[in-house]
Amino acid sequence: MQVTEEDGGRLNAFAKEPRMEVMGVGESSASNSKLLLIGGAVLVALLLMRAVLGLTAIAKVSSAGRLALNSGLFGKRNIIERYARHVAKRIDRTRKYRAIIGHCGDAAAGQALLQAFTARVPCVQAWCVESGPAIGAHAGPGALVISYQPVIPESV
Repeated sequence: MQVTEEDGGRLNAFAKEPRMEVMGVGESSASNSKLLLIGGAVLVALLLMRAVLGLTAIAKVSSAGRLALNSGLFGKRNIIERYARHVAKRIDRTRKYRAIIGHCGDAAAGQALLQAFTARVPCVQAWCVESGPAIGAHAGPGALVISYQPVIPESV
């Protein structure tokens, strides 16, 4: 807050805020409109690719904790096996891991992914669990998640 003359020398919590502009009916901010149009176009393109090409998106969480699209698999044939193979290729298989397979309302697919993943990656412990509401709300029904953590030798 700061003291301003416009408020007669009183503290004004919004003194550094930009002045609000009243927009008339039918007016819009050009930058916001462009952002909405671009975002909508990207969403439509992704939905079309999924519908036409059978694209299954694969997201990855970075070491900084940011979620981003990493890659994708085309087609629905053997998707669980292919997903397990895709993730296993990117893991140092000389180490042992703890793995959690999460599913959004499809326990059978979760168990199938658990078997496919543990057949490829040396796991000390592995579980299949129902994913939480945050993942379910964003990824949707039928989504599958592979979480893994290298085992520290002293903790086994």
